[in-house]
This record gives sequence, structure tokens and C-alpha cells, in this order.
Amino acid sequence: EVPDLLLIDEVLSVGDGEFAQKSRKRMQEIISSGTTVVLVSHDLVTVEELADRVLWLENGKLKKIGDPKEVIVAYQSSGS
Repeated sequence: EVPDLLLIDEVLSVGDGEFAQKSRKRMQEIISSGTTVVLVSHDLVTVEELADRVLWLENGKLKKIGDPKEVIVAYQSSGS
């Protein structure tokens, strides 16, 4: 059984390679099941891979929201 809403804070960036691979696969299964996932992460590769919408917060303020690639490019360009 999967939850309706799942909050994840940097958990996919821990462990060895095998654990990370299993975690990503499970996360993709959960997302595919219809669960809303809120992923808090600085791992831009994972964010781009898993997210269909990204929200960039800086000092508690909304900087940009939208397509993962667009938000990530803006974030990287900002020097943050």
C-alpha cells in the first residue's frame, strides 16, 4: 500500500550505489502509483529525473516554479 502524500528530505542521497538504485526504483514506482511526492533535495540529477514540477525556494522565498529543466537551469545560472 502506498500513501496519498509522501514527503522525502534528501533520503535518496544516502547509502551505497545499490541502495541508491533500489531507492530510485521504488520512488518511481510510488510516483507511478499516483502518490503525490514532495522531494526536498539539492541533488539536481535526481530532481530532474523524478520531478514533473519543481519549486525553487531561497531564504524561504519562492524564486521559480515550473518545468524541472527550466528551474534547474535558472538555479544553476544564479550561482546559488
